[in-house]
Amino acid sequence: MIHAGLLMAAATAAAPTLPPRPPDATYTYTLMLAGSTIGTSVVAIDGSTPGTIVVKESASFSVPRFTATTSVHYDAATLAETTYSGDFNLPNGPQHTDVTVKSGVVSVSVGGSAGRTGLDIPADASAPLELIGDNLAGTGMLVPALLHATGAKAFTLAVLSGGKAIVAKVGPDASERPAAVPAADASLSIDFAGLHEIFWYDPATYVVHDVLVPEQQGEFRLTSTTVAGVAVAVAAVVATAVVFATPVMRSPHRAIRPSHPASLIAGMPRHPHRWHRTGMPRAARR
Repeated sequence: MIHAGLLMAAATAAAPTLPPRPPDATYTYTLMLAGSTIGTSVVAIDGSTPGTIVVKESASFSVPRFTATTSVHYDAATLAETTYSGDFNLPNGPQHTDVTVKSGVVSVSVGGSAGRTGLDIPADASAPLELIGDNLAGTGMLVPALLHATGAKAFTLAVLSGGKAIVAKVGPDASERPAAVPAADASLSIDFAGLHEIFWYDPATYVVHDVLVPEQQGEFRLTSTTVAGVAVAVAAVVATAVVFATPVMRSPHRAIRPSHPASLIAGMPRHPHRWHRTGMPRAARR
């Protein structure tokens, strides 16, 4: 019995300690632009498979009008992204995207009515940690937890919409706390391509409560949480009348006018209102 107890203690001591991350649950986020609701994302986190965390998302937006379902797999020991798949229902037809994260490179394969294409997005040498940017909420859910686990102060954002690698800088943020954010929340900032994102999250659970992009009057707010085991509902398109102050939309790379026809490059539509990593629209005046 003594020997058995020692062996059990040794096995227990050898068990790896997994990094903290948001609990298994279903999280609903509402996307607002200048105070108007333009979309909803329902994100389910499931860590029931040993060694793997799966984050599934169902998203629906009215500006631009499209729906998407995605699935991202993470290594539970490191919170590193490993694989990604997404199905997008776009104005000009459906499109499927597969992504594999390798050491130093993100490999993308896109299929649509014109067939399949592939490309690699290598990490910048100054920021070897590489994260997928699919322009939706789900891939932002584990960002605070991942940055805490790695201690990274910079990372490469592999932007699927365009197949570009952008270096993002991580730092503290001293902005005033929004009224809807819990008083105990911590914050961090991510700066890339002329944008300043502010993540507000629970420092104990790493649940993201709010993401702000002040330059674009964009906000992604957690509006409900459901315990694990409840089926994820498909988000309905939210009707809204959003009036923009200027007809010219800015992206980090060029100006895009509302009459610009939608085209597909590496996973997402290039609409007048482009989307970046956390789902905020690149539509408001910069």
